Amino acid sequence: QDLINDGEPVVVGDYTEKSTLIDAGVEKCNEIFCLTNDFRKALVVISKIREINTDCQVYMRAFKEEYQEFLESDPWNAFTFSTSQWSLENIKNWTKNKTGDIIILGYNHVSQLITEHLAHEQNRKVFLIDKQIDEEIYQSEENIQTIKETYNTIKAISEFCDFSKIRQIFICWKSETHFSEAVLFVMELSREFPNIEVYVRIYDEETIPFFDKYHVKTFSTSSNAFKKLRSKVAENSAIRE
Repeated sequence: QDLINDGEPVVVGDYTEKSTLIDAGVEKCNEIFCLTNDFRKALVVISKIREINTDCQVYMRAFKEEYQEFLESDPWNAFTFSTSQWSLENIKNWTKNKTGDIIILGYNHVSQLITEHLAHEQNRKVFLIDKQIDEEIYQSEENIQTIKETYNTIKAISEFCDFSKIRQIFICWKSETHFSEAVLFVMELSREFPNIEVYVRIYDEETIPFFDKYHVKTFSTSSNAFKKLRSKVAENSAIRE
């Protein structure tokens, strides 16, 4: 609606339909950005784009490396990126040369990347806690203990792990609706275990001052994504820094 109010052209329709892409002027585009989380839709849309325009630069969000490699190959020739992997770069710096057990709350692509990095690359014990966990993935993982519940209090989590051995906690709940739970848990940790380092995934930069008060580091898969993308695109891109 804001774009319409500003007089910008807006095409309403299914972007996986060739007719919608034609209406959007894909034939004359120099660059296209596709930000879907659905790999099936990404594959359909890149196929339709290449039927219409074989030369334009296409930037596509893709989570898994195998998806990225596929989309970057002929005939798609897309530039792929992952905001989750960009977030992981910061987390690697925060955890470098650290020891001790770790708790990760939430189950999504970001929490999976963090879990695998810490368990495999740093050889640390990780407690991954969320009701949506696919436990079969981690059955043979010696350093990863899955707890298929939605716990958000020290008392509940203490039944499964010893907080005296915990050195870092990552709160990676994937929805801003969990904000109040994150706040309460951070306050509880500050009282009971002030020496544990806490990291929270945020969806609103206005919440940063609150977490700063409790010496909690925040990260986001979106807040710095545009800035990062601007530094990665082609030199002649319209969004290049």
